[in-house]
Amino acid sequence: MRLRRLVPVLLVLGLLPLATVQAQFDKEYKSWYPHVAVGYSVPLAEFDDLAQDGFSINGGVTYKPSDWAVGVIMDLAYSDYNLERSFLDAADSSGGDSDVWSLTAGGIWAPTSGGKVGFYLSAMIGVTRLKAQLTEPTSGCYWCCDPWWPWYCYCCTGGDIVTGSRATTELSGSLAAGLTFKVSDMGSTIFLECKYNYVNTEHNAAQYVPISVGYRW
Repeated sequence: MRLRRLVPVLLVLGLLPLATVQAQFDKEYKSWYPHVAVGYSVPLAEFDDLAQDGFSINGGVTYKPSDWAVGVIMDLAYSDYNLERSFLDAADSSGGDSDVWSLTAGGIWAPTSGGKVGFYLSAMIGVTRLKAQLTEPTSGCYWCCDPWWPWYCYCCTGGDIVTGSRATTELSGSLAAGLTFKVSDMGSTIFLECKYNYVNTEHNAAQYVPISVGYRW
């Protein structure tokens, strides 16, 4: 694995000690805080041999009354990766990808008092579905007469067909650290998060780290 890909992870973790304690999750009139995020996902260890860097998107909700020290967070996440060329060559395939769905819940600790910049830590467990598939390009032609274009009746399209796939659903866990930036007195924040994910697959655990930018309100 090329270590320079983890520079954003190290940067976020390095900035945590500099964060002040921000007014987050402190609204007496609300206890539920939805969130959405998008980011760049880095596969680790054996998963790095299989997949290239990908993207991630996630959303969920945190339940934290203002007088609770620790809140409850729930999250649904999706990541997608193209397969490594070396793996595709070994499988004699021209293309392929892997996608990961996870549904997790756990605890989140976010100190609350004054300040514009803060931090939080979370730990979650749940289930994750991993799927990998091999593809080959294909094309086809068909009659496609349209009443508006009666003289053009033959259409050709291209795409990919799946030549092989494998999927599994396993127990998983995650640890996350994030920086928050207050953007509204109504409790809205922008956050920068690094989340380590561990999926307990049968042979080699799948590990990956999404680095995300999100919005919580």
